Amino acid sequence: MKSLVFSAPNEGRVKISEEPLKIMNSYCQSKRTDAEAGGMLFGRFIIDSNDIVIDDLSVPMKGDIRKRTYFHRSVKNHQEVLNLVYEESSGTCHYVGEWHTHPENDPSPSDIDLKNWHRVMFMTITESNLFLFIIVGITRIRIWQGNKKLNQIIPLELLEKETMDI
Repeated sequence: MKSLVFSAPNEGRVKISEEPLKIMNSYCQSKRTDAEAGGMLFGRFIIDSNDIVIDDLSVPMKGDIRKRTYFHRSVKNHQEVLNLVYEESSGTCHYVGEWHTHPENDPSPSDIDLKNWHRVMFMTITESNLFLFIIVGITRIRIWQGNKKLNQIIPLELLEKETMDI
């Protein structure tokens, strides 16, 4: 699997690049003993378009709480990763959202997920009013886009045969 591309509002697209896709899939909860995992998403807002490319991410680390059906990301350690990614990219790679796993084939956000996503949107100062939220299921990855300005979170659709050359 090279990458995944999803359609977004306003004729935009969201691309999950190959490397972050591999990393997220490596935390898939396919065994009954696997705990949820998650982290931050880092990417680029493509100039003169509504496209976003996810290039990197943080992974579970010390200080996170991981249980079968619960994940809580520590702030400090993941922020340090974001700072490093931002510096190494000369300021082109930004925080664009959050990802985590669910122990279900076709994942959907829980009430706790939705509450947390709204909190993230309104407590986080970023370059954009848009936030991405990914849930990695056992057989499917799904993504939602949050719009801080519209106070809205909507699911994005996978574009099966589309690619983005970015």
